[in-house]
Amino acid sequence: MKFGIFSLMTLRDHPEGTAGVMKDTKAMVQGAEELGFDIAWFAEHHFCNYSMCASPLMMASYAGGWTKRIKLGTGVIVLPLYNPIRVAQEIALLDVQSEGRAVIGVGTGYQQFEFERFRLPIEEKVEMFLEY
Repeated sequence: MKFGIFSLMTLRDHPEGTAGVMKDTKAMVQGAEELGFDIAWFAEHHFCNYSMCASPLMMASYAGGWTKRIKLGTGVIVLPLYNPIRVAQEIALLDVQSEGRAVIGVGTGYQQFEFERFRLPIEEKVEMFLEY
C-alpha cells in the first residue's frame, strides 16, 4: 500500500496569512516524508481563498529543494490555462530539479469562475488545448 498527502493550501482564516500557509505546507510535506509517505500532491486553483496554489509545478519544484525522497505530484495541472509547449518544458524542468520524483496529474478544470477570470469559455476548454 502507498500513502500520499494532498496539499490544497487553504488560505481562508489562516492567522499567519500566505506565509503561514507556506510554512504549514512545508512542515506537512516534510513530516509526510519523514513518516515514509510516498507522494505529496499540490492542487491548482485561482482567485479563491480555499487554495492559494496557482501553480502546482512551482510548488512541487519548491518542495524538491527541501525534500529528498518523496515524489512530488501535480493534482492537477489545469491544461486549458497553459500553452502546451511551455507546460511540457516546465514539467521536464521539474523532473530534472526533483531528480526524477515528478508525478504529473492533468485535468481540464471545472471552476466556472476561474475560467471567467481568465476570459476563457469553459465550454471550449478541451478543444482549445487540443488545437496545439
